[in-house]
Amino acid sequence: MHSFFTRFVLFIIVFLLTSYLKLSAQTQVIMRGYVFDGNRQPVVEVNLDFEDTATGTEVPESLITGDKTITGGFYQVILPDGIYFVSFKPPVGARLVGKRFFVDLSTHRLMDTVFLPIGFFVSGTVTDSVGAPILGVDLDFTQLPNKERIFTPRDNTDSVGFYRVVVPPGIFRVRFDSPPGSRFRGLQKDTVPVSKDTVMDALLVTGLVLSGRAVDSLDTGVPSLSVDLEDTAGKEIFLSNNRSDSLGNFRVITPPGTFSLLLIPPRGNRLIPKEIEPFSIFADTSILETFRVGVLLSVTVKDSLGNPIQNCDLDVIREFPSRNELFTPTDNADSLGVIKVAVPPDSYTLVISPPLGTAGFDTLMITGVKVLSDFDTAVVLTGEPLHTPVSVETRILEARPNPFRPEGGNRIKFPVDLDVVSGVWKISLTIFSPVGEIIYRSRTEFSGGGRQVLEWDGLNQSDQPVASGVYFCKIVLEKPGNSRKTEKVLKVAVIR
Repeated sequence: MHSFFTRFVLFIIVFLLTSYLKLSAQTQVIMRGYVFDGNRQPVVEVNLDFEDTATGTEVPESLITGDKTITGGFYQVILPDGIYFVSFKPPVGARLVGKRFFVDLSTHRLMDTVFLPIGFFVSGTVTDSVGAPILGVDLDFTQLPNKERIFTPRDNTDSVGFYRVVVPPGIFRVRFDSPPGSRFRGLQKDTVPVSKDTVMDALLVTGLVLSGRAVDSLDTGVPSLSVDLEDTAGKEIFLSNNRSDSLGNFRVITPPGTFSLLLIPPRGNRLIPKEIEPFSIFADTSILETFRVGVLLSVTVKDSLGNPIQNCDLDVIREFPSRNELFTPTDNADSLGVIKVAVPPDSYTLVISPPLGTAGFDTLMITGVKVLSDFDTAVVLTGEPLHTPVSVETRILEARPNPFRPEGGNRIKFPVDLDVVSGVWKISLTIFSPVGEIIYRSRTEFSGGGRQVLEWDGLNQSDQPVASGVYFCKIVLEKPGNSRKTEKVLKVAVIR
């Protein structure tokens, strides 16, 4: 007995020593910076959390030193070298919007000053149909129209169903994700305006359990599979927690009815997606779905100047024995103009359609495309180029200064770099309030290249000063007699 105890103690000592040596061998880096609020005042007690991008796990506090801002808003964090998502969480009760960044700490890093905007409280209580509070509901705020997800720390309901978060002014799509393992259906509110402190309660109802497992032909689970439902009119039904786990298991809560069930492997995967219709669910249902391995069809879409065209749509039509369109849910071009879909080996007709709302491009049809193995091709849509060789982001530059104090004759400037643009162009600047009201509008015409600078003095159309807050600034370039437009929406903060 004594000998066993001695060996056990020696084992623990060796284990702790080995762990210490491994930790000591890790390269430590220093990340320094400052955190200020929207009024350029330092913020203390801001917590910094780090998530490892490789594993998706949070770095333990035991491996981090100095993860909180001190006097003057200063922080100096010592942690292992790596690539992280870093979250800046304001103190509890502060009327500040949190932020989350991607950082590569390959060397000692001096960060730019982080500004946490002043926002509004959105709070409420989430209950069930009999008024009982629901613990662990997760809230997700997406700002419209740019579909930017807002980082909201502490966005889970507590034991009495209460939540309180801080968001910037604007219009949001808000999702209430039900607690994993519960029978509550998630809830989505499509347009929620926030221009002041807002109370927003929610009622979650129970539903039916659709569970199952997704596997490939070797019975290996398919992780990160998306489980979606569409009603008979083609409208998507919001489902909480609709991704499969690392073993391919999934569990979602649905309403009763008849739907189209969409099972979509991750983009770039060679597994062929499934569309099951009609799919009726009027009781708890469990399914097992096996996915066939196909080949990857990649299409890069550009205009005649070699610029990628985003949001093009690809239709893949089987040629024999009958012409039927395949279910390819990942068939929209990304920011690089690239479309990737998984299909069975076969001969196809490919139809590439320009983005909705654009003009000047023709739909392209290519017949007799034999896709017998991974197939990569590039196509050019004919018509007027979508934009010049210099990207939109470099032509319409960021506003300066931002935040903006409209006092003493100060004006905020919107530079537009037109060195490569020829001919006569019109440019318009429209300022919107957080709830979409037009505050200010200007329009001018110019010819040739060079840099044009638009200005705004912080006054509305009636020459009255606007209130402090965040405003949306839409800049549009257009050529007279042509439907082609280039536009960009910027956010600016006005401080008085």
